[in-house]
Amino acid sequence: GAGTLSVAKIDAATTSRIKGITGTEHGVSLTADHASKIKQSSAAASVSAALASAAAGAGIGVVNDDSSTTAELADSTLAVNKAAGSTETGAVDIAARNKTDVSAAIIGVAVSEAAAGLNVSVNDLDSAVKSSLTGSTVTADGAASITADNAVTTGFVLSADSAAGAAAAVGLGINAIDTSTSTEVGGSTLTAESITDKASEELDVHQTMSGATVGGLGLNANVMVTSIGKALEDQY
Repeated sequence: GAGTLSVAKIDAATTSRIKGITGTEHGVSLTADHASKIKQSSAAASVSAALASAAAGAGIGVVNDDSSTTAELADSTLAVNKAAGSTETGAVDIAARNKTDVSAAIIGVAVSEAAAGLNVSVNDLDSAVKSSLTGSTVTADGAASITADNAVTTGFVLSADSAAGAAAAVGLGINAIDTSTSTEVGGSTLTAESITDKASEELDVHQTMSGATVGGLGLNANVMVTSIGKALEDQY
């Protein structure tokens, strides 16, 4: 038997923080920016040439994204003024941004007598993005903006093929997308020309499942389960 195993785990923490300060500024820009790109492929083939022999192959791919991106202004007192004769506008910008791009392809083939192929793809995306203003007094001549943006693009491909004799191929794909994006303004006094408090999340999910059976008693089965916003941990 032959098999392949591919595991990608991301638990990076990207944090930008101002905490416990008192001061006068001409502009405040607090940004946490995180980007990850994962390209994963796992392929397995099993071949058996005689009735008395058997072959098995397994292709297993696991992607786990548990990253966090945080921008935080806390327990501070700030006066943010326009600067005469300069481009400083007295603005306050607190922003957390994440961009995740995952491409996973799990491909397996079982060929001829008593050959079996098992292909499993598990993709668990739990990234968290948050920006916050807490326990602070901020007075700004310009605009105040507290934003969190999370963009997730995925491409999942699962293929299991069987050919001839008593060959069998099984494909199982589980995709759990339970990301969170939030902003918080709490326990604070904020005075500004204008205030923007916005959290946005964009999910672009593409998935393809395929299987082919050719000749004899070739068998194949494919199952793909995708959940967005609901944990599947207890089910796989």
